[in-house]
Amino acid sequence: MALRNISVLNVVGFICFLLAAFWLKWAMTNSRMLNDETSKANLSSASQNATPLIEALEKYRADNGFYPITLNVLNAGYHSSRSMHSLLYSANLGDWIFKSQACTARQKSLQGWIMETTDKYQSQVAQFQSECVAGYRNYALQSGDFPPSPNTYGFERWAYYTSVKKQWELGWCSHDRRSSSAFNGVCRW
Repeated sequence: MALRNISVLNVVGFICFLLAAFWLKWAMTNSRMLNDETSKANLSSASQNATPLIEALEKYRADNGFYPITLNVLNAGYHSSRSMHSLLYSANLGDWIFKSQACTARQKSLQGWIMETTDKYQSQVAQFQSECVAGYRNYALQSGDFPPSPNTYGFERWAYYTSVKKQWELGWCSHDRRSSSAFNGVCRW
């Protein structure tokens, strides 16, 4: 019995050690990304360039009660800047506003274990959005990738904004041989 307790303690201790090591690696990388001078300058520039778009989205929401499902809806009455085409505009599923109860029920068929190719599934989601989603409660914007710098080699970096926080943050992504991980946004490598 005593040996069993020791082995359980060893396993728990090892798991705690691994979690602490992963957290420490993430914290050090995040600090390196946030303290990089080029990251700060790129973040400031992206924020300035997107300000007219954010103002247009807020005006659209004031007029309609929700944000649009695509930036193409923003006509010249709202926004005419080219910056809207360089940003990834998205919303979480929980922020979608459905056109009808039937759409709410239909949305459930897009969740769970999907036995389709990625292309086919993405096509189904796009069709569903065009037919059933009226707008978004909240949204996120992600800039294109920043140019690489000597201090951030091997990382993607971008500006990330959410309508909930109403502030720009640095997003980044690292890749290793087996996987990639992102902080504030979507890896595109």
